[in-house]
Amino acid sequence: MSQTAYNLARLMVPIVIIGFGTGLGAVAFRKLITFFTHFFFTTFATWTASIYPVNIVLIPVIGALVFGPMIWKWAREARGHGVPEVMEAVALRGGKIRPVVAIVKSLASSIDIGSGGSVGREGPIAQIGSALGSTLGQLFHMPPRYLRLLVAAGAAGGISATFNAPLAGAIFAMEVILREWTPESFAACGTGAVLADIVALPFLGSRPYFVLPSGVGLHSPWELILFALLGLVAAVVGTGFTRILYWAEDRFNGWHFPEALKPAAGGLLLGILIVALPQVRGLGYNVMAFVFDQRLPLAILALYLVGKLLATSLTLGSGGSGGIFTPTLYMGSMLGGLFGLVSSGLFPHIVGPSAGYALVGAAAVFASASRAPITAVLIVMEMSQNYVLAVPLVLAVLVATRTSSLALEDSIYTLKLARRGVKLIQDTSVDVLQQITVHTAMTGPPPTIGPSAGLSEAADMLAEANVRLLAVMQEARLLGVVTVSDLEHARESLDEPLTAADVMVKDIIVAYPDEHLREVLRRMARANVDQLLVVDPANPEHLEGVIRRVDIMRALETQIGQVSTEPAFEALPHSRRRRGGFAEVELPPFSPLSHKALKDIRFPAGVVVVAVERAGRTVAPHGATLLLPDDHILLYVVPEDQKAAAVAFVEKGAPQRPPEAVDEPVTSQRTRVDEGTTHTPEDAER
Repeated sequence: MSQTAYNLARLMVPIVIIGFGTGLGAVAFRKLITFFTHFFFTTFATWTASIYPVNIVLIPVIGALVFGPMIWKWAREARGHGVPEVMEAVALRGGKIRPVVAIVKSLASSIDIGSGGSVGREGPIAQIGSALGSTLGQLFHMPPRYLRLLVAAGAAGGISATFNAPLAGAIFAMEVILREWTPESFAACGTGAVLADIVALPFLGSRPYFVLPSGVGLHSPWELILFALLGLVAAVVGTGFTRILYWAEDRFNGWHFPEALKPAAGGLLLGILIVALPQVRGLGYNVMAFVFDQRLPLAILALYLVGKLLATSLTLGSGGSGGIFTPTLYMGSMLGGLFGLVSSGLFPHIVGPSAGYALVGAAAVFASASRAPITAVLIVMEMSQNYVLAVPLVLAVLVATRTSSLALEDSIYTLKLARRGVKLIQDTSVDVLQQITVHTAMTGPPPTIGPSAGLSEAADMLAEANVRLLAVMQEARLLGVVTVSDLEHARESLDEPLTAADVMVKDIIVAYPDEHLREVLRRMARANVDQLLVVDPANPEHLEGVIRRVDIMRALETQIGQVSTEPAFEALPHSRRRRGGFAEVELPPFSPLSHKALKDIRFPAGVVVVAVERAGRTVAPHGATLLLPDDHILLYVVPEDQKAAAVAFVEKGAPQRPPEAVDEPVTSQRTRVDEGTTHTPEDAER
């Protein structure tokens, strides 16, 4: 039996359980949404009909007062889309998700949607299915690789059962959650999706979500130009929605108000909007049906498009719980219907029914926001059970995806992670340096000395503390730094008594507590230093600590031990794979870098030497560190410089810096090689 077959056999039992569980979970989730919708907008609205429209305004507020504290108390991961949280669990925690998330997410999202929240089902059901997969994987003691597959299988099953779209469910899990295409992942996700759909079909039926009128199709090859233009417009709407959503989230996050009650505040604004425009509340599939029936005029289509964008931004921006898939389909169908009506008026002889444009627009807007083009094409085909628009769908979705990626680097899913400092780079790899802040890795302030202290006192303090740097402080204000080299230069140049103020360096390169280590390491590399003082960005004279390469090494070792990711670095021979963008290289005896000091080597811009292991001892590198044969060198390498790094370490005639060359300063500041301080180039040469 091959290794792949053995792995799949080991996964089959939990995947079967996940398929049945997510299928039933999707049914229960749909029933909960129906129950809460009926309760709020039929039962409660009838009871309080005498105070209309105040009762309608209060419905989203009441719902938020229930699910807001529930999320805040038991599962804060249930706040928001749901899909980014699953992606984060796969990338950072090896697929581990708390079981309570499934319970809280199902209740919170069903109450939110039922009380008028303008969100979708795909995020919640993906998170619910993933939580089930994670729980089973942990019960079966699965290793991280298999646990991630079970999480993805749960997400695939949830999407499949909810939308009767098994193929799109499997592809969604691979394209968005796992971000990989392997036989194992397709088998796991496909099996989970098919089983969940089989379980849900008897309860939910197989009726298509979108029923298209007869005559929909490609009526002329010239129509492809119009579909491509629709893709461009969809990219504008998709990226605009993403920006407005996170703008709203920033406004609510910056508001000093109890977090558990912020959804209620957003619910109040949403309730006012629902009174004016009730068609934007909830899921909105009944309203989309009117678009596909071609029964809505231009002005109404435009109004519903803008209204849905605002309603969804208010719901999710204030801390609601639900997905973005259905809202983007809603906005896209309105945009497509609008585009189709305008096109038919301009080119009546080549343009088909506007319902076809509505379907293509739905897929294109979702693709532009999610950057999941394959999922977008497949899911609208399966939801409409219509494949005659395959070519226009693919064209518009590709145009929308490409255009939106030029306008905005991250998708609506990955942007939420990036704003938390989690940057997914390739496959499920994660930029580990982008996860850790200086505040996490830094140590306390270095020893301090007053500006009037003599040089002998400074030398004694440096020797006693076994450090190479002292902070010069006066009345809790950072004035500068004094290093070992400063004292040596002062003793050589002058005989008269000097104080710390006379020899200290005032213009220093610093770091800030909320910066990520990636930027700090780049700053160290550019300045060729091994430590930076950490100061308050609002008050640069307030010293908070120091960040050294050895501190970064320790933080990386801790974080790498917690992160289960695939290696992003494969170019260097003689290397052991490291997670993220790291590699441990064994320096070959024939390497041109052997017996060279780090300050004399011009590494590619994207290569940082983090540590050198020699004879079982870890050396914190600085400019004077020599590289010796059989050294194990821990590198951080950006993907575009992998090949150049391999050349630098193993090929004859690798690009090197002449021994007499000196690093350029980072800015107009003065740079010193060893101590993390700044001096003029003349001082460095001296």
